[in-house]
Amino acid sequence: MQLSYTYWEAKEGGYVGYLNQYPDYWTQGDHLEELEKMLASLYGDIVRFNEL
Repeated sequence: MQLSYTYWEAKEGGYVGYLNQYPDYWTQGDHLEELEKMLASLYGDIVRFNEL
């Protein structure tokens, strides 16, 4: 499965984004790289939760 995401620069600084497949779950990062890591972590959490 290929994941895609949407993101934007926050007024306060940093970036906010979500996985397009899961638009109800947002995350943030100070830099785009950090946001991508947070999105990957979020996806892992979603997958683990769905396995329960």
